[in-house]
Amino acid sequence: MINKKELTLNIIIIFLLFFSYYSILIVGLSWDEIFHYINGKVRFEYLKTFGKFKDYNYSNNIYYPGLYDTISYTAGYIIRIINSNFFENFFIEIKHTINFIFGSLSLLGLYKVVKVFLNKKTAYLSCIFTLLNPFFFGHLGINPKDIIIFFSYIWFIYFFLKYLNKDKDKILNILYTSFFIGFGCGVRISFLAIVVPIIIIGFIVLINKKIILNYVLNLIRDIIIALTVITLLITISWPHIIDGGYKIFIETIYKSLKWSAVPSHGLINGEFYEIKNTPYSYFIKFFTYRMPFYSTFLIIYCYMIFLFDRKNLYKIFDKRFNIKFIILNLIIFYPIFLSIIFKVNIYDNVRLFLFIIPFFGIISSISFLHLIKKFKINYFFKIQLFILIFLFFIFAIRFISITPYHYTYVNYMFPNCNR
Repeated sequence: MINKKELTLNIIIIFLLFFSYYSILIVGLSWDEIFHYINGKVRFEYLKTFGKFKDYNYSNNIYYPGLYDTISYTAGYIIRIINSNFFENFFIEIKHTINFIFGSLSLLGLYKVVKVFLNKKTAYLSCIFTLLNPFFFGHLGINPKDIIIFFSYIWFIYFFLKYLNKDKDKILNILYTSFFIGFGCGVRISFLAIVVPIIIIGFIVLINKKIILNYVLNLIRDIIIALTVITLLITISWPHIIDGGYKIFIETIYKSLKWSAVPSHGLINGEFYEIKNTPYSYFIKFFTYRMPFYSTFLIIYCYMIFLFDRKNLYKIFDKRFNIKFIILNLIIFYPIFLSIIFKVNIYDNVRLFLFIIPFFGIISSISFLHLIKKFKINYFFKIQLFILIFLFFIFAIRFISITPYHYTYVNYMFPNCNR
């Protein structure tokens, strides 16, 4: 039976989801939604005619697998068959509702992963802190790519954990795991890169468990199943690959690493920069000028207690917290380091890295639980909690005032930030 604390946390999450849904209904189309709608339309026509439709080239869509675009368009197509007037009158609302459903399901996945990985209370708080991040919140219904990337990523992690930890239903769990890898790759091929460290850690776990001939044969079987499902999902709505071969796939991987089809200039802290020469300090500037102060406070606090008060973290969580925290940070910083190494063209703030925001939400949850636990001990922790409440209060004022443009959030204390 759900207790009062859990009920309160559930109510907060539901309220934030309703607020998000209200915001996406009034915000209007984002700049690239029409592209993805047309991309989904031409892929749908190709599949509907069993490959006879050949007019599927649109803009630079040759480098987009188009799986989610096709699914999203299909959902709208069904609604239009049922009631064409409703579809035409509420086109934006329908598109955003479809995105919102996937975004909400991604939060359910976050809850389930954190519940298994840490505990139930941290899982609830992680969802709340994720929703309270203005960039994740603002993109929840209007973003047809990056929210879907997180949806695929978090459910991949969940079923991969089940695959690693359970001897039963191995085939079912590898099917689910490979489905969500394929789903993510069907949105953006570079998704392959971000799952690599998780898969490597998983193989290390499997190797440490047992190495026997039968087990190795089963592992080979599972790899074959996974590769088959992933390949099918990547290619099923990508007519350029079906008709033109895998040379396009190689070109897409290269362009995905660079994100070359981008605007020429971006803006960070009120200063323009050339996107093809994205500064190495981009992420530092973003976290300095764009992240809510309360969130930055909790993140820094978490690293401090990890360094100096780890024993209490073991009490709140368990003795394996060290390795879990390292994995959590690997998930966060691996794609950031990868982007720096490959000199990725970064634009639209951290939209391309939206999938790591919920993991910062987990870190915030860890430090918040520690702060609450320590609150009654002495005035030092009381002062810290007061500072956190103050920072959250000034954040909440701006968060509400910029509705529905939450993704434009800028900290109060940096007047140079024009965006």
